[in-house]
Formats: sequence, C-alpha cells, structure tokens
Amino acid sequence: MATSPIFTQPKIKHMTTPNFNEFRMRCSAIGALMTEPQLKADKEAGNLSATAKTALIKEYSKMVDGRMDDIFSKPMQKGTQQEDESITTLSLYDGRFYVKNEQRLKNEFVSGECDIDDNDGMKIIDIKSSWSNTTFLQSMMKPLDSDYYWQGQGYCWLYDKPRFEIAFVLVNAPFEMIESEKRKYLWSIGNPSEHNAYIMEHLAQIEKNHTFDDMPIEYRVFKHCVERNDDDIARIPAKVIKARQFMQEIFEKRISR
Repeated sequence: MATSPIFTQPKIKHMTTPNFNEFRMRCSAIGALMTEPQLKADKEAGNLSATAKTALIKEYSKMVDGRMDDIFSKPMQKGTQQEDESITTLSLYDGRFYVKNEQRLKNEFVSGECDIDDNDGMKIIDIKSSWSNTTFLQSMMKPLDSDYYWQGQGYCWLYDKPRFEIAFVLVNAPFEMIESEKRKYLWSIGNPSEHNAYIMEHLAQIEKNHTFDDMPIEYRVFKHCVERNDDDIARIPAKVIKARQFMQEIFEKRISR
C-alpha cells in the first residue's frame, strides 16, 4: 500500500545575526514606543505595550528584511511635495527666514531629522501641510497628539533645544494633484465629453477646496508648542532597551523554526 509523502517545513538558511544594540528609535515613532500596556503588572515591570510591539515589528521588517508596508496617501504626497511652500508660508507668518534642515542626528537611543532647526529661536519646528481646510481646522481644535509630543521630546534631546513647535500650514495642493482630483470626479460620472453647468460648478469647487490664496495668512497657520521635559526624555532609554530585546526575540523565534 502506497504511503503519502511526508512534507516537512524547509529549514531557514543561516542568517547573519543583526546587532540590535545598534537599533535607534526614530523620533516620529517614539510615541508608539512610550504607550503604556494595559495590565498593571506590565506597567510596573516596564514592559512594552501591544502598540509598541506593532511599531517594532515594522521597524524589524525594515531593518532586517528590507521590507516596509506601502504607505502612500494623498495627504502624505501633498506634505512631501509642498514642504518648501509650507516653510515659506511659515516664514512669512513668523517674520523669520526658515530653511529646510538636512541634518539627521542620532544618539545612543534615538535618531531623527527635524524639518527646521531654528538656532536663533532656540527651538525645533516640524511642518505639517494640511490636506484641506477641514483637516486644518480639525488639527486646530484637537489637543496635541501624544505621538507629536514624544516626537518633540526626541528632537529636543537630539538637537539640544528647549522647545518644539509643530506647525500646521494650509497651502495650495500641487497643480497636478488638483487636476487628478478633477479627473477622478469626471471618471466617477462616466467621463462625459461635454461639461454642463453642474459639472463645471463641481470642477470649480474641487479647485477651490485645494487652493487657499484668498485666505489671509493668519488663517492658514496654527502651532502647538511643547516645552522640553527632561524627566520624560529620561524614560526613553529604558524603553529602547526593551525594544532591542523584543527585536532580538523576533529574530530568534524566526530562525528557530
């Protein structure tokens, strides 16, 4: 009687062990690392939260495997393309000449590259180009996000500054992006060859939704200010050490199968 073949899981090829002691948390991800676990015992032990572990799995995938989750959105695209325009707008608003920072810093535990290193004003500034008037107003009315708070503490530590500002700026979307939104609308209604008054009105509204030159500059900039907190900064190293241990655990579990 014939027997069914036995299938075994292929052995994983030998991998060079990464040096996780060299891992540094990006300032933009410190907030996730610093979230507290739900159980009291885990809090008292200084253990990592589920949110922190999720963030670290992404960091592991990037560091060890060279893989990243695809992150692409229209607001992010606008933020990247219009960063210089937002810096110019903030310069006009503050009456200061700001330039884009190109220096990435690191210490033993964290790394980061701020948008503006304002030495004269003794502060770090991070720029957020709002997607729309609605998202700008929402940011204005919400309290400061804890992720931004911790990002600011990381930057203050790295750049040795006493304060951090996050500036939400409302600037025009790139022309190509506005045209893309118009094409998307026309496609949704069957891409008619002729545009009636209703269609033309809708196309004009799309353009208005993404251009803000008619608004005074005072309406288009809002800032959250964060003072440096050395007590909170002192809490970061222990979490980074825990993060390195967790990433080592991921590696060992993967190669032990």
